[in-house]
Amino acid sequence: MTQALIPNPFVRWHFRDFQKRGYSIEQICQQFSVPETVFTSEGKDVSADGFAEMIKQSVVAIDDESFGGISTSLPVGSFRMMTYACITCQTLKQAIHRTCNFYRLLSKQINWRLDIGEQQSKLVFDTNLAGTTGASHNYFIIFTSCIIWRWLSWMIDKPIELSQLTLNFSPAYASSYLPGLFKTQVHFEREESAIYFDNSLLDMPVKQTPDSLQTFLINAPQCLMSHYQSSMSLTKKVQEYLEDAQYIGETNLPHAAEHFFCSEQSLIRGLKQEGTRFKDIREKVRKQKASYYLVKTKLTNQQISAQLGFSEVSVFYRNFKKWFGVTPSQYRENPQRASQHDSKAQ
Repeated sequence: MTQALIPNPFVRWHFRDFQKRGYSIEQICQQFSVPETVFTSEGKDVSADGFAEMIKQSVVAIDDESFGGISTSLPVGSFRMMTYACITCQTLKQAIHRTCNFYRLLSKQINWRLDIGEQQSKLVFDTNLAGTTGASHNYFIIFTSCIIWRWLSWMIDKPIELSQLTLNFSPAYASSYLPGLFKTQVHFEREESAIYFDNSLLDMPVKQTPDSLQTFLINAPQCLMSHYQSSMSLTKKVQEYLEDAQYIGETNLPHAAEHFFCSEQSLIRGLKQEGTRFKDIREKVRKQKASYYLVKTKLTNQQISAQLGFSEVSVFYRNFKKWFGVTPSQYRENPQRASQHDSKAQ
C-alpha cells in the first residue's frame, strides 16, 4: 500500500502557532523532525505516519491539544479521557452527544452540538462564543472536526460518508487540501462550521469495546488526521520495531509496550485480535536475522547467538536446526538447501 502524503502547506498550517510562540523554523525542524522543504516547497514531503508523529510530539511540547486554537488550552490526554467516557455508548447518536458534552465541560469556549434534520444531521463545531478568530482557530476547527469524524467512524466500524463540510471562515491556508481530507464538498463563509451526514447512521451500534480501545489509543488521536484505520497493522509495526532493534535478545514485551506507549496487556490484546502473539513475531524476526547474519556477514556463530539473545550457543544451534533443518555452518555453506527444507516445512 502506498503511504499517504500530507501537503506541505497543511503541515505549515499546523506549526503556525508555534512560530507565534517564539519557535524558529530551524527549531521546529529539529525538535519535531520536520523536513526543511516543508517550509520552502509546495509539494508533499511528509508521510501520514510522519505527520502523526509530529502532531504527537508537538502536543506534548505545548501541552495543548487545541494548538492555541482557543484561549483555554486543552491539556494533553483530553481526547483520551473523552474516548473512555464514550466507549460504553450503545449508538452513534449517543456517542456524539456524549462527545459534545465532554468537550463543553472541558472548555466554555467549545459549544459543539448535534442538530438532527428530516434526512440529514449535522455535527456543529461551534466556538463562535469564544470570539476567537485567525489561522490557529481555523486550524483547530479543521483538526477537531476531522479527528471527531474519524473517531466516530471507528466507533461504528464504518466510514461515515459526509454530504458536505461547511466552515464559518474564508478560504485560506491549505484550503485546497480540505475536499480530499474530508472526501466531500467544502463550503466556506457559512454561518456554522459543521459536518453533514445521513440520519440513518445515528442508530448504528457502537461496535468497539474497552479492549479494542486500548489498541486504538496506541496511535490516536494523531493518526486520525490521515485515516481512521491504521494503514499498517499492529503486527507489522511490532515486526518492524523488532527488525530495527540492534539486539533483539534484549527487546522483550515490556520494552515493546513502552515503545508503543501502552500497557503490556493492551499490546497482547491488540496482537491477539490480529491472530498472533509477541513471541511468535519475535521468533520470526529472530529466524530472519539469523539467516541474514549467516549469509550477509562474517559474524561467528557465537556472535550471532549473542545478537539474537540466546543464553548459550547450543540453544541457538537447536533453534536454528528446528528452523532450517541444518546447522548454522551447513546453512552458511549452502543456504539454498536450507531454503528448500523451509519451503517443505511451511
